[in-house]
Amino acid sequence: MAQRSGTEASGAVLVVDNDEGFRRSVASLLRHDGYRVSEAEDNESALQILGEQDIALLVLDLGLPSGEGLQLLDQITDPPPVLLTSGSGVVQFEDPRVSVFLAKPCPPPQLLEVVANLISSTTSSTPRARKKPPGAQEEPGPDPETR
Repeated sequence: MAQRSGTEASGAVLVVDNDEGFRRSVASLLRHDGYRVSEAEDNESALQILGEQDIALLVLDLGLPSGEGLQLLDQITDPPPVLLTSGSGVVQFEDPRVSVFLAKPCPPPQLLEVVANLISSTTSSTPRARKKPPGAQEEPGPDPETR
């Protein structure tokens, strides 16, 4: 796959995985392809980065030592697209907050294709992931019957 320029690969990617080898190799692959990438090894570090940066895509490990990876999504308002990964033998995963699930190890061409598709789906809008303020309640969505 041809390397993208930083402007083409707009949006920052946050890779959250406690497996340092996997996290660094994914981050390196994405950087080589022109993406801006931040790394976190746990939910706490990820929340700090989310509070400081605009994130357009979250690459998230299902099993983190600081709590299940999906617990991170409970602490974010309006999360970006989520690419969920797992090396625990899970081959399928369904959650409405997850855009795509890939089992580890992910073939690099497949990972790059998924990331490109997810990033391009968000380039028309501003990255929106934000850490929820303490004590924040979910805002009710629009009434589906009034649509």
